[in-house]
Amino acid sequence: MQSYMESSNNYDQLRKDFMIYHFMNMQLLASDGSLPFAERVYAKLKEYIKQELGDDSFMEPLGHVTFENFACGEAIPRIETNVRRSNVYVIHQFTPQDERPDSGPNDGFMKLMLLDEALRNSSPAEINYLLPFIPYLRQDRIDSPRAPISARRVLKSITDPESRIMSRIVTFDMHAAQAQGFTSTMMDHLFSEPLYYDHFMHYEIPSGVCLVSPDAGGAKRVERFANRVGSRHTSVQKSSRYEANESEVLGLANPEYVAGKKVIMVDDIVDTAGTVVKGAKLVKAHGATGVEIYAPHPVLSRDKHSVRAEDKLREEGITLLTTDGLLREPGYFEENGDVVRVMSLSPLTAKAIFEIQRPHGSISKLFRYGPAKK
Repeated sequence: MQSYMESSNNYDQLRKDFMIYHFMNMQLLASDGSLPFAERVYAKLKEYIKQELGDDSFMEPLGHVTFENFACGEAIPRIETNVRRSNVYVIHQFTPQDERPDSGPNDGFMKLMLLDEALRNSSPAEINYLLPFIPYLRQDRIDSPRAPISARRVLKSITDPESRIMSRIVTFDMHAAQAQGFTSTMMDHLFSEPLYYDHFMHYEIPSGVCLVSPDAGGAKRVERFANRVGSRHTSVQKSSRYEANESEVLGLANPEYVAGKKVIMVDDIVDTAGTVVKGAKLVKAHGATGVEIYAPHPVLSRDKHSVRAEDKLREEGITLLTTDGLLREPGYFEENGDVVRVMSLSPLTAKAIFEIQRPHGSISKLFRYGPAKK
């Protein structure tokens, strides 16, 4: 019996040492501008490791990547941490286009591609990109003559397919999940729904809410969430986009579902807010008592008339519950707190890193939340 106990204790110690070795062999990096979000992720990651192993003192400090610019505007990344033979995890957030000179998806993609080149020249064991939001994924098909499939080109450009260094992309709430097929790089497509589920079950009464998709493309997303929380769901019917950020609302399926109910519109992204505002007016015309939006990617741009998306939401009395996956200018969420409320993706991002790096870990745990209806 004593021999068995000693053997068991030795196994437990070996397992613990093995896991410690794996977590010692990782390096978390924050690209320029993403440091506040990365610090929250790093703190949660250390918390998960300490819960599992009782210690986190062996963790490498959070690394940082800065970008310098030549006078002509060319950027050059500076990785301030040694990553040789490490499993590298890079947190890179894209910024919407605003008044800042280095904002916008194009600048973010150029920096990401240069960073990938710099990392591959630094001999890491593997590279994992944590990209809470990836721009251009709405352009996933040829919807007009001579149109590009921009999502395909963008996903192929993030990593170097000729490199022998293994790479992975982790992202949240893609516009269309099938876009994963545009790249041969491993992709983990995660969802922010666990955050929304916890919020919904704490603040809402399922029988008093109707979940609405602002278009047919998001109907499956709404149905999946509705089955979790136990509410009715329907969708807005709209025309195809006839120009960028422009579409026409045609009607509402099952309009009786929204009468006398609070409507929560579930989407992946809010850009100029034109679609959700038109949808909100439609459901209110059918008797909805109020409208809230669940959308994890707050792009929130100005439309062609330079009207801010936040002002449209404010005028219509709509609140947006979103996440911190997109990099916004300092003070943005405080300034617009009356219409934009934010939840942090840092716990889910940290859990994904933990499960990827952990021996025999599985991120499928991140898909399990709430009671699933059959």
